Amino acid sequence: MTGEEIWEERVFSPIFGEGGEVKYVIESLRDVTRVKALEKKYSDVRQLIDKVVQSSVSTLEIQPGFLGVELGEGTYPLCRRRGLVL
Repeated sequence: MTGEEIWEERVFSPIFGEGGEVKYVIESLRDVTRVKALEKKYSDVRQLIDKVVQSSVSTLEIQPGFLGVELGEGTYPLCRRRGLVL
């Protein structure tokens, strides 16, 4: 063992006999450690974005084909749509 935390997803499925009694139980096991690590990273990034937006952005400027943020000293483009803008 390496001492690392491991996350598992387990599903137990009973197999019943003709009389309704449980004859067997099938266990399905899946390692979801990587999924949990990615969920944690996503949550951390989301919290960071929320903090930046709450503390820095004074104005959000939206125009056709353009999205920008005003940070006090100027407007900075976040994204610009290329091509035909309807």
